[in-house]
Amino acid sequence: MRTNRGLTCAAIAIAGLLSVSSITRAALVNQDTGEGYIPTVDEQGNLEDPPSWVPQVDGSQTTAFQPEIVVDEDYCWSAEEEWLHDDDATLVYQAMRDPGTRDQLFSTIEGWLQSQIAAQQDQLDDNVTLGTASLTSLACPSSTYTYFDCLQDGINWSICKRLYPMQEVPAHAEVTVSLPASGPAGTHGTITFEGGLRYRETTTQFGGNTRLGCFVLADVTVTGFTGLQSVVETKARQLFDANDELCFTAP
Repeated sequence: MRTNRGLTCAAIAIAGLLSVSSITRAALVNQDTGEGYIPTVDEQGNLEDPPSWVPQVDGSQTTAFQPEIVVDEDYCWSAEEEWLHDDDATLVYQAMRDPGTRDQLFSTIEGWLQSQIAAQQDQLDDNVTLGTASLTSLACPSSTYTYFDCLQDGINWSICKRLYPMQEVPAHAEVTVSLPASGPAGTHGTITFEGGLRYRETTTQFGGNTRLGCFVLADVTVTGFTGLQSVVETKARQLFDANDELCFTAP
C-alpha cells in the first residue's frame, strides 16, 4: 500500500537533516535496533510506507488553530496610538477632548470603515451595489451624575428617573455608520448601523498578533428599499457574527 506525503509529518519535517554516513544520514533512528529511516517516494511522488516504528500522524486528532484574544478594549479605553500610530498612549476618551485629535480620529476611522466596507462589494450579488459609507457619529459619552444625585439636588423623582442612570456610566463608544445601497429592480435606500467599537488583538498560529477593529451592532435602521425593508434589514444583520460583531484589520 502507498501513502500520501502527509502521512508521516515527523519524518518529512526532519528529512532535511540528512548527513553523510549510512546511519547518520537517517532522518529517524530506532533507538532499540539502530535501524535508520529516510523517507522515500515512488515515481508518482507518493511517500513509501515507513517501518512500523516510525511515528504516524492521526489526522482525525488534529485540530484547527483557534486564535486567543490577548487585548479586548472598548474604543474609548484603547490607546490613541492604536488608531493613529503616533506613539501617544493617551486613552481615546481623554484624547478626544482635544478638537484636533478628535477630528483626526474621526477622519481615520471613517476612511478605514469606508475602505473595509467597499471591499465587501465582491462578496455581494451583481444586482447589489454599495455606496460610500459615512461615519455620522463617533463619541465617548459617560455619566457621573446619577438618579440619586438628581434626588439629592431636590429634583422630582420622575424627572430624575427619566433623565439619569441609576449608577455611573463609564466612557463607552457610540458609533453610527450610514451606508447607501441599491438592490434589485432599481430599489435603493440607506442602511444605518448603530453600535459600539472595540480594539482587539488575537494570536496567530505563527506567534504574532492580529490587530482588529470590531464594530459591535446595537441596531439597524433601513430607509427606502420600498417593499424590501425587512429583507434588507435581515441581510444587513447577517453580516455580523453570533456576537453581533463585524471585525476588520485595524487601521
